[in-house]
Amino acid sequence: MDDRSLRAWLATLALLGAVAHAGAGLIDSGPGLAAVFAVMAAACVPCAVHVWRHDSTRALFLMGVTAAAMVLVHLALMAPAHGGHGSLAVLTVVESLVAAGVWYALRHRSRELEQS
Repeated sequence: MDDRSLRAWLATLALLGAVAHAGAGLIDSGPGLAAVFAVMAAACVPCAVHVWRHDSTRALFLMGVTAAAMVLVHLALMAPAHGGHGSLAVLTVVESLVAAGVWYALRHRSRELEQS
């Protein structure tokens, strides 16, 4: 898979995560948590669009760090003490795919730079 296609897939997954967060905020949360979800979803959109349209290592790195952080937050929220929901498991898988894809893209990119 070439770099542009991979970036398009990663951006699509990030946008799906943003939609899922917005939906989760509307369905199963109080007003405070709904606001947090809305801000998180809104913050994902410009980054995803930037990764999709531009060949930016910085944007890819930021997307990867954010996705990895979200995996940790989701895992903590899925702990029995917090009574996690199945939707958290789905979001965790999506965020894990984004983090893994970004890691692959950055690693592949650094190898190309070393070879040239």
